[in-house]
Amino acid sequence: MILWLLGCLEMDNPQVLPVQLSLMLRMEDGSFRSLLVELGRSYEHQLDVREAEGPLLYDGRHLWRWQEGQLQDQLGKQQITLPASGELLGMDRSSLWLRSATGILHCNMAELPMWSGIPTINPQLRCDAASEEVHLRMNHPGPGAGFGVRLRDGTVYLRLPADREEDGQAVRQEVTEILGLRWVRQPQYVRRLEKYFKGQASFTAESLAVKVDGDLSEWGEGMGPLVVQRAWQVEEGRSDWSGPRDASFSVAVVRSEGQLCVAGRVRDDERTVEDALILYLDKQSVLLPLQSLVSATSAYQTAPGKTLAVGRDWYGAHYEACVPLPPLQDRLSFSLSYSDVDAGGTTRISTAPLNSAAGVLHLSPGT
Repeated sequence: MILWLLGCLEMDNPQVLPVQLSLMLRMEDGSFRSLLVELGRSYEHQLDVREAEGPLLYDGRHLWRWQEGQLQDQLGKQQITLPASGELLGMDRSSLWLRSATGILHCNMAELPMWSGIPTINPQLRCDAASEEVHLRMNHPGPGAGFGVRLRDGTVYLRLPADREEDGQAVRQEVTEILGLRWVRQPQYVRRLEKYFKGQASFTAESLAVKVDGDLSEWGEGMGPLVVQRAWQVEEGRSDWSGPRDASFSVAVVRSEGQLCVAGRVRDDERTVEDALILYLDKQSVLLPLQSLVSATSAYQTAPGKTLAVGRDWYGAHYEACVPLPPLQDRLSFSLSYSDVDAGGTTRISTAPLNSAAGVLHLSPGT
């Protein structure tokens, strides 16, 4: 028991650096989306951002889902009924704020047990009239300027200690309000979170002159491709996927002369004629076949409505493709998947789930 209490003290010690950030967001269309961000850039110098539908907040032990007047722990199946119902105004590990019929209430969550999955009597929350406004901890101490979150002009920015930019990196657009926030220091039940949080890819397509010839030099190092190689980015055939060497890919997106162009690299330990990239754009799908890589050292392919170049590399393959853009819009649904068809089965790994609000393409103004 003493060791358990010491563990709790360590988790609540602000000097212990967080490793994850959980965010509950209200979107411009009124829906709720929830993010789980790994607080450390991978070796590809990118942030790993996962997204889930609905109002969820992960505190390291519980995954709370908000419903009117009620909290449901998705991991431990614990349910808490609040003494009053109302509109959720804010939530973190220790507090919950409601707008009820009698005014704004502050509910104390600090005394909730930090474990999950152990049968307990559902605790009662005490809610009192709020004497102060919602206060979420938007900053956390760390090296240098530490960690920080801010919402500006509809975009959520996350700043890491090593970031040179004042705002940090954009992690989600089209947001009107941050409703929940939790800096997670010692996460538990990590594998079980994959059921709820999936790949999230929000791209902004800048303008770039692209020639589809398999030479990616015009894309440049600054394009910052998204690397898709995590377990929570596998949408199909998880049991058949053994890791990034089995199937993974990267993608960068630009706009070029009325076309949308993508480029990147593919890693696959067993190429077959059925392997393909699948581009989902504005609810339309475009197949980008890679069968020529099985026998040829390089290839250039054209097909009605698309242009595709693929070639072999020592570590796998590279690709470059352009497709016509739909009628001019500022925002399109978008995702790119790699379908890896091997003897053992088919694996599909994707930037975002098909037909999910998590897959978004923004067209940069003036492009």
